[in-house]
Amino acid sequence: MFSAFLAMSFGIATEQHKLRYLFLQDQPPSSLLEVGCGKGRFLHRMHKKGWSVSGIEIDRQALEYIKKKYQLKKIFQSLKEAHFPNESFDWIVLSHVIEHLLDPITELKEVFQTSKT
Repeated sequence: MFSAFLAMSFGIATEQHKLRYLFLQDQPPSSLLEVGCGKGRFLHRMHKKGWSVSGIEIDRQALEYIKKKYQLKKIFQSLKEAHFPNESFDWIVLSHVIEHLLDPITELKEVFQTSKT
């Protein structure tokens, strides 16, 4: 009880909420690509808020888990497999991904080609 009081007093709960939505909580629902979507919790959360979500996840087991648990269809193992046209997404998020990329510059260029901005 006391720790919850402290968290609210210092705004920690508010910041945790923002982080759960990767600071998109105040944006109107639109198209979203998450690269490195893990087990899909963020995509599921955003989908429930009305967003059109797509994901990239190289781990085949995690990819199948997302499709089965959340019934999300637009989840792919790679950008090449997905064949997204340029300027497909309003928002693209990556969390804990860059350190896993073999050629970060090239791969990030490919990702951002799918962005509308």
